[in-house]
Amino acid sequence: MMDTGTHKQMNGQEQRINSRRPLELGSTAIIQLDDEEIIGFIENKSEGGLAVRLAARDQSRLEKSKILTMTYNMPFGLLSQRAEVCWIKPDKNEVLIGLTFFKDDAQFQSPYQKLWKQFNDASTLEEAVGFWLNLQCVMLSGVTRGMIILGKPDSGAFEPICFWPKGHRGSLGLTEAVEIALHERRGVLRNQGQQYLGLNIPVCHISLPLLMDNQLYGAVVVEIVVRDEQSMRASMRQLQRGIDSLELFVRRQEGKKYTPENQQLVTILELITSSLEHKRFQASATAVATEIATLLHCDRVSIGFTKGKYIQVAALSHSVEFAKKSNLVQSIGLSMDEAMEQKATIVYPALAESSLQMSRCHEKLLRDQGSGSICTIPFCYNNEVFGALTLERPPEHFFERPTVDLCETMASLIGPILETKRKEDLWLGKKIWLAMKGVALRITGPAQGELKLAVSFSMVILVFLVFATGDYRIAADTRLEGAIQRVIVTPFDSYIRETHVRPGDIVKQGRLLAKLDDTDLVLERTKWESYREQYLKEYRDAMGQRDRSKIRVLSAQIGQANAQLAISDAHLARINIKAPFDGMIVLGDLSQSLGAPSQRGDVLFEMAPLDDYRVVLEVDERDISDVVVNQKGKLVLTGLSEAVIPFIVNKIMPVSETKEGRNYFRVEASLEQKLSYLRPGMEGVGKIQIGERKLIWIWSKNLLDWLRLTLWTWWPDGL
Repeated sequence: MMDTGTHKQMNGQEQRINSRRPLELGSTAIIQLDDEEIIGFIENKSEGGLAVRLAARDQSRLEKSKILTMTYNMPFGLLSQRAEVCWIKPDKNEVLIGLTFFKDDAQFQSPYQKLWKQFNDASTLEEAVGFWLNLQCVMLSGVTRGMIILGKPDSGAFEPICFWPKGHRGSLGLTEAVEIALHERRGVLRNQGQQYLGLNIPVCHISLPLLMDNQLYGAVVVEIVVRDEQSMRASMRQLQRGIDSLELFVRRQEGKKYTPENQQLVTILELITSSLEHKRFQASATAVATEIATLLHCDRVSIGFTKGKYIQVAALSHSVEFAKKSNLVQSIGLSMDEAMEQKATIVYPALAESSLQMSRCHEKLLRDQGSGSICTIPFCYNNEVFGALTLERPPEHFFERPTVDLCETMASLIGPILETKRKEDLWLGKKIWLAMKGVALRITGPAQGELKLAVSFSMVILVFLVFATGDYRIAADTRLEGAIQRVIVTPFDSYIRETHVRPGDIVKQGRLLAKLDDTDLVLERTKWESYREQYLKEYRDAMGQRDRSKIRVLSAQIGQANAQLAISDAHLARINIKAPFDGMIVLGDLSQSLGAPSQRGDVLFEMAPLDDYRVVLEVDERDISDVVVNQKGKLVLTGLSEAVIPFIVNKIMPVSETKEGRNYFRVEASLEQKLSYLRPGMEGVGKIQIGERKLIWIWSKNLLDWLRLTLWTWWPDGL
């Protein structure tokens, strides 16, 4: 009989074997024969083993070797077991095999940890992705093929790096899916319903881009058995988590590029960050001094800026407030002055390769404070010192050349930033004074020849404008109008029959301008002539009959008919519209109104004489107070810019007019001489001569008027 211990051991072994059987039918199984790998799908499971479906082309390989290793995915990771082929059943283009696992625990081996170790120990990205792709393909259930492509980030030149399983190449479906993922930079699931080569199993393709910091490094694509939507989404999420591990590897490789040589750059960047994270100067300076003291193991770091001819300490490390007149601060200020006077970095005790320098103040500071070494670096800009940085180290830390070089680099970057913040914290009056002082120093100091020449030239111009005088003239938009403008209207209700002129035509007195239709007038006259003849005949009959009452009535009717005939004759005489004088047609184009009715009083033409004009100036309301009658001026017309025409102001209209949002006054003037080439309606610019004024007053008058009005508007009453 079997003892109890042996029975329990066998039961535990059976439980371990059963616990390592795949839980999901249809999952991928990788069968390893020597150096070859065969992809199959788990069809069934039993107490002793599994049934796996393979392609028919793989049957010959299995017949050669009955012992194999099968790897499949379990919830706790990858699992490999030694197994023996116990039966083979061909089925059309497929073959079904039965596998029995060995029960010896020693035969169990898990490549899961091995693959992870190979992936983590890889030295290059190309080497790592091979292990990574192998790991992902065996971890994902139902994967039949896999491929990964890489290239320089965002270069567009990508190429396949590795394939899975080994010995297989890519396919058209894999290539199409990965191209879409690269182009659209997103995950792709496509080609659902295709059949896996050799097995009647539907497969699809999942491709995900390798994106890190928004840069495209490549893409991964796998061919996987089609399952329900939830399972497919789970596979995509699992593949994405795998990409995260690959991203971690890339970032770890990038981190290895960080070398001690980059430490100086990191230190400088940290200091710049400290100086910029505070808005106020005092907080920024104190933070920078404290940061430098911490990074360089200094007892104290001091920052000072020029005030007059000396440097005043502005900030101390680890100190928010300090007494500016204390002996310590005074000694630090003298050390900064010593470096400012020599415009050079001073290290005490001096470096071996340093040139001869004066360092008495540094020596005294070292002796008084018991420091190990002191280094003072001046802040310089354009060969001018505006501050200094003093560092004090304990006796166990001395300044060496690399440390001094780092400090000089820090000072060249931090100094201007702190100086800018210091000036921004000054009140407005101080800023204006410093700006004026800076300009004065630039003008009176050495060099700056171009600036001095420009300032001298400006001063000469200013003096000239203050003392020189010129004619003050008021410019205004100007137009010409006829001194007399005659309106020609329709004498009676009629129709326009003919027209012979248009605006701009010059006509002589008596010239026919237009002709009205006389048809109605002729008919009217004929009617009254017939009435008169009738009345005359009746009048003669009444005279023969000596009917006095009828004679009186007929006499009145004959008079009425004669009056109507006179009116008709007068209207007929006015049918022809003629020019009343020599002049130019200013308004009236009847060529587009022939046959149109015209009522009595309608304007047909406007005429202006050619020998007498009126100049109309539109003077701005700001200048009207300087204009008086009898002032002289000159006019230049737009169409005759070469001719200057003099005029005299005759009249100033007291009512303003609004034009283009501004108020104008109408000023009328007459020409001093008659010119034949002038025409009514011409426009130009006229200037009224007011008198002699200072040039600076002439050019600043409008500005001063605006300032007075604005100041009066905003100035409170009672002040």
